[in-house]
Amino acid sequence: MPVALHDYLLSGFLAVSLVLAVKVVGILLVAAFLVIPGAAARLLSRTFAQMTLLSLLLALFSTFGGLFLSFLLDWPSGASVVLFQALLFGLALLKTGFSGGK
Repeated sequence: MPVALHDYLLSGFLAVSLVLAVKVVGILLVAAFLVIPGAAARLLSRTFAQMTLLSLLLALFSTFGGLFLSFLLDWPSGASVVLFQALLFGLALLKTGFSGGK
């Protein structure tokens, strides 16, 4: 398949996913999931492949961690997940010493 076709398919699937996700979970949670795991992974990785995998793992970990925190403290689940993501980003920032990564 040509690269352009893959690019169009990825863009189309991403657009549909975002529209459906915003309707289901809200704009704050979608925006947080788009930005925070990738930003934290960028601080901790050296290659694009590492960043992609780490971003996925951080998103999964923050989802389960935030839901568990929500269950324990009886907080709203969306806010707990975003708070957990912010905590992970803060830890990544501290680990790199505010230097921009690696």
